[in-house]
Amino acid sequence: MPNVSVKRFRRLFNDEQSRVIEMAWEDRTPFEAIETLLGLSESGVARGYFPTQYKR
Repeated sequence: MPNVSVKRFRRLFNDEQSRVIEMAWEDRTPFEAIETLLGLSESGVARGYFPTQYKR
C-alpha cells in the first residue's frame, strides 16, 4: 500500500508532477525543500515516479 507521500504525488496534475521531478533532479533543490513546500518525501517522489521499481 502506498504511503501518504506517494498518494499525494499521484494526486498532482501531470505538469505539477513534472515540476516536482525536475526539482528533484536539479542539484540546487534539496529534497528537504520539496518536502517543506509540497509535503512530499524523497521516497514518495521516487515511488510516485518509478512505481514498478518498488513493487514487492
